[in-house]
Amino acid sequence: MTISIGDRNQISSCFGAWQWSVDCMRKKLRFSEVATAPRETYDPDMRNPRIPAPRSCSIEAAMKLLGQKWAMVVLREIGFGQHRFDDIAYNTGAPRDVLATRLKSLEAAGVIRRELYQARPPRYEYHLAEAGEQLSGIMHAIRQWGDRFMRSEGEHVSRFRHECGSELEAEVRCCGCGGSLSATNVMPYDQEQHV
Repeated sequence: MTISIGDRNQISSCFGAWQWSVDCMRKKLRFSEVATAPRETYDPDMRNPRIPAPRSCSIEAAMKLLGQKWAMVVLREIGFGQHRFDDIAYNTGAPRDVLATRLKSLEAAGVIRRELYQARPPRYEYHLAEAGEQLSGIMHAIRQWGDRFMRSEGEHVSRFRHECGSELEAEVRCCGCGGSLSATNVMPYDQEQHV
């Protein structure tokens, strides 16, 4: 059997590729040996930006539910008295399949409750549960923030009034001192207080 010059080049390039893959495997082996080094070499006080350490927070848990597309506007419509599926779909513009999914997830979380209003065929109305009613103040604060920062001057701004007759202006305050909350005067409980 004779090997031509072209065959030799092909064989040497195949051998080179094989050698390169063997070198890569050796490097991976060395890397895995380093990656499985004893933990005593790691300083737990030193922060490593490549190792995620997410802060445990209820905001994240709440936003997994409420941050889903259409969830807040569904709650808005139920709060405004639109309890039937077709009315909620019409006023939100949400696709019907997505709306059905959001209603199921909000019901499963205990934010809304479903009540049968017609037996044949079965039809349901949706009402705010206690957890949903507790969101009312937050939703008005978000609406007010949206009116202030997300709308142009000429756009329609919603106005609401409180049962006392005054125009509603939502404000979150500390129940201990009555002071309004801001990013500069609120801190986690475990942080040192600077007076």
